Amino acid sequence: MKSHEVRSRFLKYFKNNGHSIVESAPLPINGDPTLLFNAAGMAPLKPYFLGEKKPPNKRLASCQKCIRTIDIDSVGKTPRHCTFFEMLGNFSIGDYFKKEAIELSWDFLLSELHLKPDNLWVTVYKDDFEAADIWIKEIGFPKDKLLFLDDDNFWSMGSNGPCGPCSEIFYDFGEEVDPGKTPANNSERFMEIWNLVFMSNNKLKDGTIGDLPCKNIDTGMGLERVTAAIQGKSSVFDTDIFEGSFDFLNSLSSSKNEESRRVIADHLKSSVFLIADGVLPSNIGKGYVLRRILRRAIRAGRTLGINKSFLKDMLPSISFYENVYHELKEKRDFVSSVIEGEELLFKKTVSRGERELELQLVGFKDKKIPGSVLFEMYDTYGLPLEISEDIASFKGLEIDYEGFEEGMKKQRERSKSDRIKKDDAWTYKGENHPTSREEGYVLESEVKSYSVKKDKTRIIVDKTCFYPEGGGQIGDKGRFLDQSGKLVLDVKKTFWDRGKLIHEGKADTEFKIGDFLKTKINKSHRYGCERAHTATHLLHAALRLIYGDSVTQAGSLVENDRLRFDVTLNKNISDSDIAKIEKMVSQWIASNCSVNISFSSLKEARSIGAMALFGEKYDAEKVRVVSIGDEVGENFSIELCGGTHVEKTSQIGSFIISNFSSIAQGVKRFEAFTGFLSQDLAASSHGVIKRISNKWSINKDKFEDRVLSLEQELKDLRKVNKNLIELKIKKNHDELMDSSQNIKGISFVVHKGVDRDILTDLAKSFSSNKDRVLAFLITEEESFNYCISVSKALVKEGLNASEILKNISAFLNGGGGGRDSFSQGGGKNRKGIDKAIEFIKKSIK
Repeated sequence: MKSHEVRSRFLKYFKNNGHSIVESAPLPINGDPTLLFNAAGMAPLKPYFLGEKKPPNKRLASCQKCIRTIDIDSVGKTPRHCTFFEMLGNFSIGDYFKKEAIELSWDFLLSELHLKPDNLWVTVYKDDFEAADIWIKEIGFPKDKLLFLDDDNFWSMGSNGPCGPCSEIFYDFGEEVDPGKTPANNSERFMEIWNLVFMSNNKLKDGTIGDLPCKNIDTGMGLERVTAAIQGKSSVFDTDIFEGSFDFLNSLSSSKNEESRRVIADHLKSSVFLIADGVLPSNIGKGYVLRRILRRAIRAGRTLGINKSFLKDMLPSISFYENVYHELKEKRDFVSSVIEGEELLFKKTVSRGERELELQLVGFKDKKIPGSVLFEMYDTYGLPLEISEDIASFKGLEIDYEGFEEGMKKQRERSKSDRIKKDDAWTYKGENHPTSREEGYVLESEVKSYSVKKDKTRIIVDKTCFYPEGGGQIGDKGRFLDQSGKLVLDVKKTFWDRGKLIHEGKADTEFKIGDFLKTKINKSHRYGCERAHTATHLLHAALRLIYGDSVTQAGSLVENDRLRFDVTLNKNISDSDIAKIEKMVSQWIASNCSVNISFSSLKEARSIGAMALFGEKYDAEKVRVVSIGDEVGENFSIELCGGTHVEKTSQIGSFIISNFSSIAQGVKRFEAFTGFLSQDLAASSHGVIKRISNKWSINKDKFEDRVLSLEQELKDLRKVNKNLIELKIKKNHDELMDSSQNIKGISFVVHKGVDRDILTDLAKSFSSNKDRVLAFLITEEESFNYCISVSKALVKEGLNASEILKNISAFLNGGGGGRDSFSQGGGKNRKGIDKAIEFIKKSIK
């Protein structure tokens, strides 16, 4: 049985048993500080289990995309660890509990997957005699193959949240694999395939465990693991899931290094799914995890002897996932361009790091490279330790692993400290009350809970007209007033925080739980956000019309008459292209197009071509659709969106693209103004043109031509100036070499009055000299700059410019730094220059 059939059988079975099928949520999690990525089927359903949201059905089932990076270093070394996996799960929210959960799992394994009972073992929590009785008395499971275990059978996710005792089902690959062992022995003979969590508890931040509103069931069965059991493979990497990836690697390398092959196959898959869900490589947060995974795959390729870029070409080997996860097909070109760009960037990073390490090792006399140097190469230049090891091995040097690990340990402690500061929690007084949103601009609301920290106050009310931050749009601002009209809270931010709708600002008057306040939004701020948000949809539509349907949103920020919009676009954009985009959006604005809001199921919305946001999770039963159409009712923009919008495009007023840039491989960023800000920008630009035209007597119609002409003149003058400076440097270099002192075969060059504008370039001309040259150059000011240059020949003999500078700084009342061939600094004591010269002479002698 193939993996795709296991997936489809699971979902069909539970649908037939009264479960609603929940579409997989995106991998990245937004709004939950305890988790970066979905790492279990239950993670996206957390609000249902906590009673914060009503589920569409008390019985749910899903196949959830998951990323787990906690043991990333084990991937490849073991036959079962993966960073990406699919978690099959069935869930009960206050419906069935232990008995039916156990019965459903057992029936599915035997009737649908045709596993043999003799190959299965079961574990339960040490005190869960109820679950043990169901297995033995109801199911008829052999008592001698049921084990009571400790903490391994009490499940929780993250530092806090839903938890409870669990029962795990293991597949036994046979006595001959590891005789006399049980699942309690952590033997490779057994593989856990299904975990049934009897979720009735909630772990709080202080570590105490309370009860959930109702008893729930959360189960998780890894698709890769159960497929391995069905196919009789003790390694998930030997299943049909990885077959295509290994075939591709075999075509590139004859190496049988299993660890590297597994790392590449797993990490490429993780990267593809992450990018398709809107994560881009970066040096922080989710993007850092992606970058680390991709670079591990690239490094693993090097160990197989694959030194060229290859991951992009490997993508077809996992294209079978496109039949299940349509976003992979929609984002195929974008994913490919991001991976290609990251491979090229890493290649440059490694080359730069290798050069820097080579420079550090020039004249190196020790047998062991200090860990501090290796950590600097890793932390500053991105050079992996494995590549430093290769360079060290080639030079016959040892590695200070302890010193390197010390640097890594300090970095982890800094990171942990930062996380602790960021996770400084707010404590709320009052009840945890869900807030309902209502349309309008003024509403009377009741205070349900609040929290105060320094000069900031957060209030939760029973109902609000404030729009919270979401979908890229910042939240409403406004005021809370008491019954007499006195200001209670000046609201600066409105946002969701773990299921709570928060109004944050500065409190002006005392209040208490149960008070009724008049909540008023700042209309000017709301209108500005509406203009910018609708303009963002128009910009998106224009880009897709001009460049095709491969253009999709990769991120956005909507503020008061200001927007930032990131899109997947692998093309160069010219100034004339920007003008074309602006013109199209402006024409739609002038046409007074209608902006319509409607609601439908997710399936219906997609059937009419509604676009979804990167990485957003949607309710399958009800989504909000924003459509913009022309005068004949033809919609040119249809998007799933929960933000605020104008009713007619003419209300946007005007639209100007203020900035354009490329922020990543295949990702472009547009920044624009609408409404009053765009009018201010237009007026300001017009004023600048008018003032320059008047000052230089330029005809406004020929303004651009004149500016381009002046630009060319400036380029020509700079070229002439550059040539003159080069001639000046060469003349000075030759004259100084002619007047240099010969000390033990070394040409010692000194000049106390070098022009500041040529100091650095002149000094470097001596560093590149093939002969044995040492130069000490000083500018003529009272507070002066100076440089030390040592030619390559002298560097090889052990002379070091940085060390010389350090030794003479005391004479000059100065300081600076540099490398072995070139250093520079600044000084304040000109009287010490002669002493510095004598010191250098003596050091040569």
